[in-house]
Amino acid sequence: MTAPTPSLAALLSLLVPGSAHILLGRPLRAAAALLTGVGLFVLGWWMLGDRLFAHHLIRPWGIYLLLPEQCSVGVAALAQLLMGSDTPENLRLMTMPRPGEHLWSFLTGASGVLACIWAGDAWHLAGGTFRAGRVLPGTAALVSWVVPGAGHWLLGQRDRALLMGGATLLLFVLGLAFAQGHAVDRVHASAWWIGQVLCGLPAALAGVLLGPREFAALPHFYDLGLMLATVAGFLNVVVMVHAFTLAEDLGARAPEPAPEAAA
Repeated sequence: MTAPTPSLAALLSLLVPGSAHILLGRPLRAAAALLTGVGLFVLGWWMLGDRLFAHHLIRPWGIYLLLPEQCSVGVAALAQLLMGSDTPENLRLMTMPRPGEHLWSFLTGASGVLACIWAGDAWHLAGGTFRAGRVLPGTAALVSWVVPGAGHWLLGQRDRALLMGGATLLLFVLGLAFAQGHAVDRVHASAWWIGQVLCGLPAALAGVLLGPREFAALPHFYDLGLMLATVAGFLNVVVMVHAFTLAEDLGARAPEPAPEAAA
């Protein structure tokens, strides 16, 4: 079977994560893409049901289409088709909190972010520019999402890792501080969370550990905290893209292996 072009590989990965990697002869990466790009969504949705789509501001289509889950196009479309109708009983059930919903909803959001990363990985692999011994751009972007700056560290760019990752984490921590720990909460601040999930592991920990905490009144600088944590997420997109392109550049400039080494 003919290998897909880079554009087609990216499109296939967005429709069904892992499908392009199968065509590219990368079964292990295909399995990882399927487990993270689809499996995490299915797990979170199974635990939450339609409650996943019932958080404040999410049901209107304008916001629903911005959810990170939409990046896994095939899964999101199927979920939309299987959603319950807006009957009074269903709407009542959708407003009832579910145990662990901060964790489960993070997993579904993470599946969309990971679907994008896998699409970029497939695009690069289909281009055939990778040299053995170098970090794949998709891997650099992935670890940058998990821990801001980690991709640059993996690529040997320690100064950039500390500068870019440190700036992102500083903004995120300031957001938590100004909001007194309540900045990351998909249940009550779902529109802001769309950007915050881009901060990876810090957002996951903040949402799961601090999101469920109750508060009697909003902190005085709550809005500022939300904004800073969200800006940190979008800043991490810049970090991820830079790590991806840097890995591409380093891979393209790597010398060809000697025949003896290749043997």
